[in-house]
Amino acid sequence: MSTLDVTLTDHPAAAKVRETLNKKLYFYSGVCPVPSDSMVLYYGVDEQARRIDLSNATPEQLAHLTNVCENATFGRGQQDVFDQSYRKARKLDTSSFISGLERNDHIPEIVNKLTHILIKQNDKVLRSELYKLNIYDEGSFFKAHKDTPRADNMVASLVIVFPTLHEGGSLILRHDGEEFAYDSAKELGSLSTPSIGYVAFYSDVEHEVTPITSGYRITLTYNLYLEEAHQIFRIPSSANQSFRDALSAMLNDDTFLPKGGVMGFGLSHQYPVKDRFSGDD
Repeated sequence: MSTLDVTLTDHPAAAKVRETLNKKLYFYSGVCPVPSDSMVLYYGVDEQARRIDLSNATPEQLAHLTNVCENATFGRGQQDVFDQSYRKARKLDTSSFISGLERNDHIPEIVNKLTHILIKQNDKVLRSELYKLNIYDEGSFFKAHKDTPRADNMVASLVIVFPTLHEGGSLILRHDGEEFAYDSAKELGSLSTPSIGYVAFYSDVEHEVTPITSGYRITLTYNLYLEEAHQIFRIPSSANQSFRDALSAMLNDDTFLPKGGVMGFGLSHQYPVKDRFSGDD
């Protein structure tokens, strides 16, 4: 089999295209004001249900919610592992609670925004699925790790943070030599109106939760799945428009690859794609 002799072009127009492609977001974060009833959580693991307002909860109420929760596990390959030297936190399954956020349009609105920002395919959208409620109290943490996709089309995670008082517990994201820290205590602690914080990131992004030094950090985690869109109109993002402009300028430049050539691009993330190819494909 013959080998292909490849030489990368150093043409300025190609450099401009590379620059636009390298400006890819691997996460997105923000704050969303919500009405007070969206902060209400109903929970229980037996016949007695409890109600807690997470915008104005007492330490006693938060302690009760924490005690109802189970120890949190984490995914390692195809297994759920319990190891408090790696992750110390509490969790509540979706069968044991109902969040006021689920009764309003806040999560669909956030997910729709994430579709426009993180997904580059016009025929695809993100679908969210509530996965867990997690509580990190004093001394809790989660060491650096990557998520285990729950399905072939799971591409990202969305973490919703409630405005319960806490210190520590920053969410640290690392990808491709870059690092971002989301300090929910700082982001939400200074707000005067009921609000939630949120962070979404691709499944192959390494992340960790730093130790909680006081208070309770309470989150909802949603799995985000990539699915076919149905008659969606999407406004081009500034990054997409920059790429289009640079690519058009390059292709219209007579000095770019005057004798022809091959164009391609590398992938920036790991994708849980199975059984799509066979043989030498």
